[in-house]
Amino acid sequence: MVQFPNTTSASGIWNMTDVYNNRLGGTWPSLPAIGFFGGGYTPTTNVIQYVNITSSGNTIDFGDLTQARATSNAAVASTTRGIFQGGNASPVNSNVIDYITIASTGDALDFGDLTVGRRSGVGSGNNSTRGIAAGGSPQTNVIDFITMASVGDSTDFGDLAAGKYRLGSTSNSIRALFFGGSIPGAQNAGVGYITIATTGNAETFGDLTQAARMTSGVASTTRACRIGGFSDSGGPQNFNTIDFVTIATTGNFTDFGDLTLGRGYLAGINNSVKGLAAGGRDPAAVNVIDFITIASTGNASDFGDLLSAIYGLAGSSNANAGVQ
Repeated sequence: MVQFPNTTSASGIWNMTDVYNNRLGGTWPSLPAIGFFGGGYTPTTNVIQYVNITSSGNTIDFGDLTQARATSNAAVASTTRGIFQGGNASPVNSNVIDYITIASTGDALDFGDLTVGRRSGVGSGNNSTRGIAAGGSPQTNVIDFITMASVGDSTDFGDLAAGKYRLGSTSNSIRALFFGGSIPGAQNAGVGYITIATTGNAETFGDLTQAARMTSGVASTTRACRIGGFSDSGGPQNFNTIDFVTIATTGNFTDFGDLTLGRGYLAGINNSVKGLAAGGRDPAAVNVIDFITIASTGNASDFGDLLSAIYGLAGSSNANAGVQ
């Protein structure tokens, strides 16, 4: 006799009546909010690790990237796939795009190539279908996009207002924001944005509360938060700053609170409620994962630890604001 699943398990054979009733009642089984991190320094690694965002605790090994690389900061995700774009695969700037299927652990598979290989804070964002990669080093203003459900090479989207690298970024389903970063000779406080479903050049949004590079970001459907970063101006400084903005508007960021530890080269991931800040350096690499409640303001709290101390990693989740 056929055994039909219930609302605690999506495996097996469903009859159409149960599918309809569970969809209608909001009880259709789904994956938990899985956040994942890949690559990074100390030394350059191909390790992918994951965590359940809704709980707290340490990351677990997921598998390996197709190539060891770091400082990509260009991970995007749909509800089913996690995708890593570019990075530093010393001695080359990688153009590699690879992907994982979030529901099952294992190694990443080849997706395609970026239009140009780049590293050092490549900005990213996504909606439910498209993934974005923007800027990076060697200094470029290029914005690419991919269709996440397929495989293949990225396509030109448009340009940033200026060539930037060491960017921070985040997105909801409508807009991707790119903030801070480096321009020749200095870090930058400027924020630009694009409308993900279209193509075209980035537009001016506003400014961060401070000029910073190698920041990261998290977002809900309405609010974007910049987390951490560093500055070389007046001597190296690692920031514990968190600031925020309403994504649907334009304007300057406002103070939110502080990380538990000031650091740059960190990765941000989120679901609709929590934002996580993982890894980074201060100035040595750390394994710290902090979390914030995005809808509020206040200081970050301890969430757990990465598998090891690492910086320059990339991260996203199947519950990011772009897919909500």
